[in-house]
Amino acid sequence: MKTIHFSTILFSFTFALGGSLLSLACQGDTTDETGQAGAQGLGGADRGSGGSAGESGSGGSAGEAGDPEPAEGCPSGVALLMSDFLSTEIALLDLSGRVQNPSFLSTGSTATDGLAFPLSGDVFVPLGLAGELVVLDRHGTNVVSFVNPETGKVRAQLPVGMGFESNPYDYLQLSKDEGVLLRFAQNPNPGSLDFDEGGDLLFIDSKQAKITSNVVFESYEGLPPGPSHVTLLGDDLFVTLERLSADYTKTGEAMIVPVPLATRTIGEPIALAGLKSCGALVPVPGRDEVATACTGRIDTTGEAEDLSQSALVFFDAGSRPLRELRRIPASAIAGEPLQAQIAFASEKVALVKTLTAYGGDKHNRLLAVDLETEETTELLEALPDSMGRGRGVSFGTIHCAPGCADVCLMPDGSRGEVARIKVQSGRARLQSPTLLEDTAGLPPANLGSY
Repeated sequence: MKTIHFSTILFSFTFALGGSLLSLACQGDTTDETGQAGAQGLGGADRGSGGSAGESGSGGSAGEAGDPEPAEGCPSGVALLMSDFLSTEIALLDLSGRVQNPSFLSTGSTATDGLAFPLSGDVFVPLGLAGELVVLDRHGTNVVSFVNPETGKVRAQLPVGMGFESNPYDYLQLSKDEGVLLRFAQNPNPGSLDFDEGGDLLFIDSKQAKITSNVVFESYEGLPPGPSHVTLLGDDLFVTLERLSADYTKTGEAMIVPVPLATRTIGEPIALAGLKSCGALVPVPGRDEVATACTGRIDTTGEAEDLSQSALVFFDAGSRPLRELRRIPASAIAGEPLQAQIAFASEKVALVKTLTAYGGDKHNRLLAVDLETEETTELLEALPDSMGRGRGVSFGTIHCAPGCADVCLMPDGSRGEVARIKVQSGRARLQSPTLLEDTAGLPPANLGSY
């Protein structure tokens, strides 16, 4: 989460950026917003105007009795992060969305023995297969925690601030004992400590919880790199650069930078001409392709600068450098900007979310895109707030695990529940949601895996 602090600001506008949340703080009255998502829909109330597709119903626990154990190469489970940006709670779900532990960790938890820093309100849980829960505590803390999902015990912690607000942004486990971490922010005065540059990719000995080396990204055209997402394709890492100015007033065209594991040096950047604020590269099941979703530049309320900056982009995953295959503009998919995340429910269906402004007259929508015909189906629309206004971003990270689970999961902050989406015969349908009755009632915001 990148957090902009103004002196007179209280309201938080949030949007999902490919599995991470971008928090833009701006002036506004949010008395009616605090706890709103938890208050509306914990009992599975009104599904809203977008709930026309698939099954309705208030639902109890998601999933079916006798679900198989996760196969090798599949996530062991899903971590649901709930936050109002002041307090944080993490619940554990199985791959079907059934709640396994409603309050695994929290800001006020006493079950975090060994946790050197309490969870702040700016926490992120990445997608991945680390075998344990990896928690990125961002602004004001700058710590990576490795947590046993069975016991809740914090095995190790790694401070990554090095004297500045580094904003640890994304993490990926490469092997049993090695992972990589992106730090979004740059250090304005580096050189005093080892690995204190920021705007970089850290290679981490996850067993020892220590940094072994780093790769520092360059500023292009005077804009900080802003590394935000990392993906492993074969023997190469691909890092998405957001390129956001330090004062948040300018955004450059997004870039994807390869980092071959053999050399651990920066390769030739790939510029996504005309597109801004893009998410992670995501493999397309059953195809030798990867794709990313781009939002375009937005202002502090979430209003888009130019719809043409938002699109889905597909690449040939086997080519080096990556070769762009096609684009599907946001105007053709949704008529409004997309959040910077794409997830694949199957080899034929992509799931995307729209981005809408805080206080506006539109609301987030969850859409299914047919990859063959490029036709779009609306699955769900977020509820307005108590004043009938748009909440900004209400829909969080979509988690799909094709071949491991037959449903995708998505936090719905407007209803205080987790939406479940199933694809059958090439068609996506809503299932009964996962209700969060035994949690603290914080809005569900992000899904990670372990």
